[in-house]
Amino acid sequence: MGGLEMVDAVLARDPVEQVLELAESMKRGQQYEIEALRQIQTRLRTPR
Repeated sequence: MGGLEMVDAVLARDPVEQVLELAESMKRGQQYEIEALRQIQTRLRTPR
């Protein structure tokens, strides 16, 4: 199970507001990391 799936599982199980906020924050951070990796891959594949 990947990080995003783990966060989604926490969100589905625990309705505590603080947990929800932390899980959503973690999810956003992971999504930014994934996008950064995609941009790095694109730049590495692009001829200079």
